[in-house]
Amino acid sequence: MIRTQMNLRLEQYQHLQLEARRKAKSLSAVIRETIDKQLGKTPAQKGDASVLLAMAKKAGRSGLKKLAQDYKRYLYGDKSKYAK
Repeated sequence: MIRTQMNLRLEQYQHLQLEARRKAKSLSAVIRETIDKQLGKTPAQKGDASVLLAMAKKAGRSGLKKLAQDYKRYLYGDKSKYAK
């Protein structure tokens, strides 16, 4: 996790504190849940394969021609010694 600081209005802070007490969670947990909810994301949990499944759905849709054969050229550029 990344630690950060932010400024809240008094009423925001009080509302978050009440919500944390109501849910019996920490203030930080309530803030993270609120952010995830607002962004429309649910946090990945251990054993949750949804992130991998989402990546797999996009596999093979890069639009690049012969990606499997020319991947070094795409990674390192045409002029690289690895692009051969």
